Amino acid sequence: MRESKSSKKSASSEIEISNACYSITEKYPIDEILAHAGIDYNKTLPNIVYICKNKTGHGSINQIRNHLEVLTSEKAPFKMDKIVMDNKKKKIIRKRTEDDSS
Repeated sequence: MRESKSSKKSASSEIEISNACYSITEKYPIDEILAHAGIDYNKTLPNIVYICKNKTGHGSINQIRNHLEVLTSEKAPFKMDKIVMDNKKKKIIRKRTEDDSS
């Protein structure tokens, strides 16, 4: 069975949207971590979704969560630290250093 032109166009459009949102997701921690030592994951996620929706008209929590997971993976430029602050567990995104590399 052949794929229709509209489904190919749709897949291509989805890839473009994903790539645009990934670029936004990648830039956000760079800008914010320069201003702060680390950023709160739970505040960062909806902020990036908002920026993506504002700039591209698209962006879902799941999509951005997946992009952040990639950007904080073992070989990625950021890391996710779990800390306790005010008796609450928090996830903080920080820039990975040479000491963090495996």
